[in-house]
Amino acid sequence: MSIWDQRPELIVQLIQLWEEGVTTAEIGRRLGITKNQALGKIHRLGLDNRVEPKSKPVLTARNALEHLEPGTCIWPTGDPQKPGFNYCGASPLILDKPYCGQHVAIAYLRQVSKSASQQVGFSPSPAGKSHRRKP
Repeated sequence: MSIWDQRPELIVQLIQLWEEGVTTAEIGRRLGITKNQALGKIHRLGLDNRVEPKSKPVLTARNALEHLEPGTCIWPTGDPQKPGFNYCGASPLILDKPYCGQHVAIAYLRQVSKSASQQVGFSPSPAGKSHRRKP
């Protein structure tokens, strides 16, 4: 004797949960059966297959970059592995740079002239010499 024969009220509950859009795993948990038992009975009862609603496409690093307007800032924002990843998209201040003014300041370091580095007391150590002071 199957569980369906022993507890016919489960079939009514199964049909109700299925029509509410509950997943087969959740139906199984609620009814105290396995997901496969629920799915098998749904199939044998001939219940309509549910069509999942189409969700918004996930914005990936590649398609986010493809949706940028030409000439806009391509500074990445967020984690490329997580939803919500995007690119800045602001207008660049310098036309030959791929970033806006804010991100140019982060992306590019200004070169310090040799005379300026000597003024602040910077002196590179000769090759092979240690920077540690001896006690």
